Amino acid sequence: MSLSIPVLPEQEEIAQDARRGAASFRYFVRAAWSVLEPGTPLIWSDKTWHLDAVCLHLQAVYNREILRLLVNIQPGVAKSTLFSVMWPAWCWLHDASIRWLCASHSRLTRWTTRSGTIRIAVISSNLRGIKHGGDICSR
Repeated sequence: MSLSIPVLPEQEEIAQDARRGAASFRYFVRAAWSVLEPGTPLIWSDKTWHLDAVCLHLQAVYNREILRLLVNIQPGVAKSTLFSVMWPAWCWLHDASIRWLCASHSRLTRWTTRSGTIRIAVISSNLRGIKHGGDICSR
């Protein structure tokens, strides 16, 4: 007779979400959006095909399948959120030693502030199923 510790359905669902989020940048964006932008719904449809394209290309850059990437899309379609916030957070899920330098042609944006860094760390840790204590910006 073997004893097994029951796994609660919620725990299994969280673990599956964490695995899917780590494996797919597209899934990570969809899962993390409501954490990062709670008041802004993410509309993923045929009209927002660019979100799929950006996610697939950024994941290919991380996997070194694409070595140079230039993206030209109109303002207001989540470029800054995807490139400067979500992609670094997703990459840190795989390698916490990666360093990033994000710059803007205009003054500092909300994504380059300390609060933006904290948000990135919280999203990463939540999708990993890890709860941090202390200074989460020290990574």
